[in-house]
Amino acid sequence: MDYKNSENGHDAVHSTFKKNASERVEQGQSGDQSQPGDQSQPGDQGQERDQGRHAVVGILHENEQFLVIRRSHLVRAPGLICFPGGGIEPGEDFETAVRRELMEELQLQVQVHEHVWTSVTRWGTRLEWLYCSRDTNHAPVANPDEVAEVLWLGVQELKFRDDLLGSMPDFLRAIESGSITLTK
Repeated sequence: MDYKNSENGHDAVHSTFKKNASERVEQGQSGDQSQPGDQSQPGDQGQERDQGRHAVVGILHENEQFLVIRRSHLVRAPGLICFPGGGIEPGEDFETAVRRELMEELQLQVQVHEHVWTSVTRWGTRLEWLYCSRDTNHAPVANPDEVAEVLWLGVQELKFRDDLLGSMPDFLRAIESGSITLTK
């Protein structure tokens, strides 16, 4: 799988966001998608908990919109918008992990096309971002234990929201600048 981003992953990214990553509140969870600069809630032990973890993020993009979820009230960072994904289990490769996570969260079978980006959260969790597609005859069905709502939103709809999980803004800037491209 190819990395489809600029040399350091953030070159030539010049978008303005309502809140930057350092202003966002991030609580973390197995496979959480926070970025450097995210903040934890008081008393959160995210750094010790997530240091060295590895997770996947599933990117589905159809008709100029991304499949995103609103996190369930039963998980950390409840109510925040993010891409589906989660922790890589022992023995899993990236593709297997993202397929499992999309099945668990949204009952979606997906085809993985390519690895498009790697990022690291403030807590040291390494995130592998994979571009996927689904059979459009199968709609996502939210697992209420993990997902409160399923949304299809474009970059312009997403980038000014103040309820995004910490990893989202950098990814959206990279998409918008062209340093990450999504091709099947």
